[in-house]
Amino acid sequence: MFPARLIPLNAQSTVELYVRATLHAGKTDYYARQRLTLQDKNKYNSPKYRFSVRFTNRDVICQVIYATIAGDITICSAYSHELPKFGMKAGLTNYAATYATGLLCARRLLTKYDLAETYEGNTENIGQDYNVEAEGERRPFKCYLDTGLVRTSTGARVFAALKGAVDGGLDIPHSDKRYAGYDLQDKSLDSETLERYIKGGVVAEYAEEMQEEVRAPACGVHGWGVVSRFRGGFAGSSTGLYLSVQTICLARGRAAWRCEGARTEYRGLSVWRGTSYGRPAQYSLMVSRTVWGL
Repeated sequence: MFPARLIPLNAQSTVELYVRATLHAGKTDYYARQRLTLQDKNKYNSPKYRFSVRFTNRDVICQVIYATIAGDITICSAYSHELPKFGMKAGLTNYAATYATGLLCARRLLTKYDLAETYEGNTENIGQDYNVEAEGERRPFKCYLDTGLVRTSTGARVFAALKGAVDGGLDIPHSDKRYAGYDLQDKSLDSETLERYIKGGVVAEYAEEMQEEVRAPACGVHGWGVVSRFRGGFAGSSTGLYLSVQTICLARGRAAWRCEGARTEYRGLSVWRGTSYGRPAQYSLMVSRTVWGL
């Protein structure tokens, strides 16, 4: 077989060109991807699902994906920029928001496959490690954690998304050694610390500190910017706010971008009448063009 550099570009497939580009850019860990996509031959072409968690500067992305020869296919996704619809106005990339995003993705996926009532997830003590058990005729939805290029250190946010997905009812093989609050010396998990991180207790402490420092003239500009974003429910009561948001995410599993109402004609295109959770009809048109291919 000739080396790839000697093959003309018109003879190379699009997938091969994409793999070579991502490999050169270092955006994909193909050593880990190979183990997350290869399926046993006795599974008879059954998809091997993976729970992908990715971070940007302003967003957290949780997706359930499986690989094919033509490319990866996403069956469910959730984004932290959807959390303001549930009451979380700021702090969309912290530990609690990442947990809520993973929880929303899990409930959305189980609702899609009619498993939400069978597997309700962890609704009592969120500070304890939880593993879903099979109930009834249908087994729980199983997938594997895909962390990408993130360093998997103890207390990393990627495991907050894992915790949210597991509490939401997904069957993801894991251990509690990477959760926030795990003591490496005692080899035990402090459930109170983990619960404080999930409910946004550290965010409340930071907001209270900034409220005290904002009175000083030296840090007035930066401090007031932080406090103004966290006031109105965050400072002092962020634990209850995050808990209420996570409760709503646990109850609502439908896609947030789908507009309620009937289709109508807008400039010759079929769109949904009304608004999309407060967004104007022009946003519905944009969603119709990008998502539905209209």
